[in-house]
Amino acid sequence: MSNIQNKKYLSHCYLSHLSIYLSIYLSIYLSISFCSLSIYLSIYLSIPKVRLFISIYLSIYLSIYLSIYLSIYLSQSVHYLSFSLPIEEGLDEKCICDEWLDRPGLPKVLQNLHPNKQVKLINDVYQQFEAITWGLTSFSGLKLKPVCEDQLTLLLELLLDVPCNKLILEKLYQEFHIWEANPDVRHRWCELVVKHKFTKFYKDVKHFLLHDQAMGIYLFGELMLSNSTKQKLLAKECFHLLKDNMDDRLKKSVEELIYG
Repeated sequence: MSNIQNKKYLSHCYLSHLSIYLSIYLSIYLSISFCSLSIYLSIYLSIPKVRLFISIYLSIYLSIYLSIYLSIYLSQSVHYLSFSLPIEEGLDEKCICDEWLDRPGLPKVLQNLHPNKQVKLINDVYQQFEAITWGLTSFSGLKLKPVCEDQLTLLLELLLDVPCNKLILEKLYQEFHIWEANPDVRHRWCELVVKHKFTKFYKDVKHFLLHDQAMGIYLFGELMLSNSTKQKLLAKECFHLLKDNMDDRLKKSVEELIYG
């Protein structure tokens, strides 16, 4: 276990024990308080003994209930705090700027980070991806049943790194209703269309550029870096339609991408 992991583990243990002690203390404190209140009321209001016992019983029950509730709340807070601790030593403002903002690509701490395949939702995506890349899945059958759009985003992200049959892509589009999905999914889809020069779906790229300008700048760059004349013309056409309504900085960036 590394020094950072050890510190994180010890912090988690400390906070867990603290939450247990607090819940026990609160349980005892509430029990004594409610019982004292019941006795006080019975003396000054002449409450019969039966009612007194009932009130004491209810007081203890209520205190236990509240202590359990507080214990659950504290344990959730401990879980949040333990996983909110920094995972990297020296994570200050300078480090964030140097490693995350001023350098291209992923920071070193994330370069070997991969999705956890033990999570069922992620494992389902990898199984479908492997079936596609191994040629075990034909365009007439897909086994993946997406529960959330993050699964689609991951699947399309994985497919960007491998050669992919256009029939498979078309089946993905139809089965998963990709164009009804969120912008992250549609952006990955457009990247696949551009990469594989899937002219049938250039209309989707055009629609994305025109209606999702915040994310469209990346697609402009990919279109202009390709060796396809059709893709370069598509980028110029979309820019011509958008330039009068674009933010000045965005317009300048896209103009430089297209015209140099």
